[in-house]
Amino acid sequence: YIYETHHPDKREEVSKDEIMAWSQESSWHGLEIVEKKDGEEKNSSGIVEFIAKYSTNEQRYSHHERASFERVNNDWFFVDGKIIKNSIKNPNKHIGRNDPCICGSGKKYKKCCLNNK
Repeated sequence: YIYETHHPDKREEVSKDEIMAWSQESSWHGLEIVEKKDGEEKNSSGIVEFIAKYSTNEQRYSHHERASFERVNNDWFFVDGKIIKNSIKNPNKHIGRNDPCICGSGKKYKKCCLNNK
């Protein structure tokens, strides 16, 4: 599915075998949509910021990405993505309601992950 939803012009940049091996080694724990821009029926492109949670070899990971998509013949395809790194340096620091969210979304903590607890 991941390979087939890559934009046809970009598929040569990815390996179907590597994607298959990685997906079979991983256990998926959820997908959180942080923000969406465009991507509606009237649009030909859109951007989705998401956090995918998974584990490999009993180690948990969160993949935070802002991805761009394009519509081709009414089907949506992944074009490019930018990995978003966590902006909090000390995870033990108290996070105030008005501080930037720990997930790196750029929103205030109270408007983002505080509501998801």
